Amino acid sequence: IFWHMFFVLKNQTSSSESTKVLIRLSLIRLFMQLNVPFLFIVLPLIVTFLQAALRIFPFLVVVYVIKIIPLHPIAHNFVLLFLMPTYRRVITNAIR
Repeated sequence: IFWHMFFVLKNQTSSSESTKVLIRLSLIRLFMQLNVPFLFIVLPLIVTFLQAALRIFPFLVVVYVIKIIPLHPIAHNFVLLFLMPTYRRVITNAIR
């Protein structure tokens, strides 16, 4: 879906360049937000199921991988805080 949106933005002639840039930035941010659930939920589950079915990883790999899943909400919140310009401004103003 994201590649299609980039393609449509590239070939669209009715929008201004600044609008295209803003939409492209928002798509990149959304894509990065989608990576967090993949890395913290889907990938550990794939490793766990592969271990259960094929026994291709050492046992401790699965133990450590399972411990990654509860970190998803924290990681997702950090990604949101650092990706969104409004949140970044608030954080930098609070730090100053």
